[in-house]
Amino acid sequence: MGTPVLSNKQCVSLLSLKEQKDINSYVKLLITHKNLMIFLSHNYKDKPVVEQVALKLRAIYGQQNVFYDSWSIQPGDGIIDKMEEGLTSCKFFFFFVSVNSLQSNMVKMEWQNAIFKAARNSIKFIPIRMDSCNMPFLLTQNLYIDLFSNGLDVAIRQIVDVINGTNTYHIPASTFHNLVAVKQDR
Repeated sequence: MGTPVLSNKQCVSLLSLKEQKDINSYVKLLITHKNLMIFLSHNYKDKPVVEQVALKLRAIYGQQNVFYDSWSIQPGDGIIDKMEEGLTSCKFFFFFVSVNSLQSNMVKMEWQNAIFKAARNSIKFIPIRMDSCNMPFLLTQNLYIDLFSNGLDVAIRQIVDVINGTNTYHIPASTFHNLVAVKQDR
């Protein structure tokens, strides 16, 4: 006797109401973000951290929607041409701000072009603070994602929230417990 086959209707009825809503939200998300382009601007020295973000975004939105140099620029491609392609088609520009990226002329060219596009409301420009470096003056009016202080998991969640157009605030996982002061007699 083989494994019983369930119809789509039977499968859906086995899911909880929350799971059904989650699936509907996911399908809506996939439809909404068709042909979405997310540009990740970073210095190669920061790649170990940035790649974790890129892989997570690829899993959610698809590789074709994430401009990340490791898979978006291949041998034989013109680097400047590919960067221009990515910048031209991006809707979200995430600039990983670090000591390394601020010293890179190539990264500087990317983020300054993105600032120009953001000023024309063509893209959403989101800085991501990676270390204790000072933000460039042009970026001081932007609220940034603080990967340095909040960690990778929180930063990835906030990046996804920005892309999805949802509020980035979430109630902290940890709870606060009041302290009790005791007076000691001496």
